Amino acid sequence: MFALISDNQVSKYPINLRKEFPNISFPKDLSKATLPEGVVVVETSLVPSQKYSDVKEGTPTLQNGIWSQTWVITPHTDEQVKAELLAEVAQKKFQVTTGGITLNGKLIKTDDASQQSILSAIVIGKQMGLTSVDFHESDDSYTTISMDDLVAISNAIGTHKQQSFSAAKAHYEAIAAIVATQDKTVFQQYCEYDITTGWPNPTK
Repeated sequence: MFALISDNQVSKYPINLRKEFPNISFPKDLSKATLPEGVVVVETSLVPSQKYSDVKEGTPTLQNGIWSQTWVITPHTDEQVKAELLAEVAQKKFQVTTGGITLNGKLIKTDDASQQSILSAIVIGKQMGLTSVDFHESDDSYTTISMDDLVAISNAIGTHKQQSFSAAKAHYEAIAAIVATQDKTVFQQYCEYDITTGWPNPTK
């Protein structure tokens, strides 16, 4: 990248050498080009990773004879970060509640459609006096499940989801309770908050 410098200050950045100086012939590899007066190379720098902040490129600065990229970090407001945190908790809850559980070594789907299918099978099976039902598996195989086992599976799904809702509620309340302290601002505490704790184990 290149910049125009005047009186040791950046007057234009970035610039396209060929468009800025159409009457000068530059080599294909611009790193080997002889630069016109007032043009400097701007060294790239890593984009900083700053949680809950907007990062944009600033004006290059001169240090030890080298012009380098700079970055301007603008933290989000406390209210913005709070909303982002709550959205992350909601997304985590969705992932956990629909991610399935492993019951006795078998993966059980826990999305709403699968749960409703099991509940319907229990209701209809009991109405018909069945002791077992046949289920179509995701791998196109069929399995026979006793009504007792089906009820146990349904209960496990319900427990898993309720524990997920309880974990989400605890996070919502903890985030809402954050206030500034002598040692840390609200923003700092939001950045340190861990939404991954407290969720149910998918293995039963």
